Amino acid sequence: MLVPWYLYQRYADKSILEKHFGMGERYVAYLLSKSRAGILNHGLGDWLDVGHYPAHPANTPIPITATAILYQDLTVLACAASVLGMEEKTAWYQAKAEECRKSFNDWFFYPLSKNYANGSQTANAFALFLDLPPEQYRERVAENLRMDIAAKKGHFTGGDIGHPYILRALAKCGMNHIIAENLMKTDFPSYGYQVICSATTLCEDWDGPNPEHPVMSQNHFMLGAAEEWFYGSLAGIQVNAFDPIRIEPFFAKQVDWVECETLTPFGLCGVRWQREPQGKIHVSVSLERSGQILLCVGGREELLNVEEKIERIFEEK
Repeated sequence: MLVPWYLYQRYADKSILEKHFGMGERYVAYLLSKSRAGILNHGLGDWLDVGHYPAHPANTPIPITATAILYQDLTVLACAASVLGMEEKTAWYQAKAEECRKSFNDWFFYPLSKNYANGSQTANAFALFLDLPPEQYRERVAENLRMDIAAKKGHFTGGDIGHPYILRALAKCGMNHIIAENLMKTDFPSYGYQVICSATTLCEDWDGPNPEHPVMSQNHFMLGAAEEWFYGSLAGIQVNAFDPIRIEPFFAKQVDWVECETLTPFGLCGVRWQREPQGKIHVSVSLERSGQILLCVGGREELLNVEEKIERIFEEK
């Protein structure tokens, strides 16, 4: 259900929801049949997270990832039902999502420590990205995520399921600098470590092509969430077909320039930013067809009509 919803948000084409809504319902019904009191303990969990071998989750209880994604699926189904004018189904899935949210917090959130479950990076990141923490605890949960990464010397401990949510949660909570620092690492576990191990494609396991563990796939997409961050945060292109394209680049200190293009409802959207002398940053945004963008830099927002290309110079703070 997540892919059809993502495509609908990007291109505003309801037919993708109409075609796949029934499939989404059947899948979520299957997950609900495996759940008890709103908690789902089913599946492989955070596959190949950083820890012991073999490949069972070392850091995060399986019900955390399973229940969080069940909540996400229920929420998306409610939104899709609303778009398709299914009022009764909208209300039903909203109620189920709220039941799941309440169970998730009742069972897994510890108000004294401000952690979910055992406080793993995956557990707290899932909760933060999906807006599950009670509002008064949200900042502390985010701080716990930051502190655990710092305790691991800037490394992430999520596996194939948790890693994308760690990056999404950090970006959502304004901690892009932690991601940028992580992406420069070359020791285990990191993308750079896979390169040091002579990987030529992205590996399923953080070990990369480690001869001690040769059984895992050496050509796998599942840890590829950094690419999403390159587009959505480093270049800052955030597309919702119902709003102006949001351009909110993160000026990582590790790079001096970024250039990026992606397809949008207005054709190709390109962003380039580059550091210049005297602490200036030159930002240019181009659209293949004329449209609106919301340029967000330094806490300021500027709504602009773009015919072909606009350019701005900013002070780096």
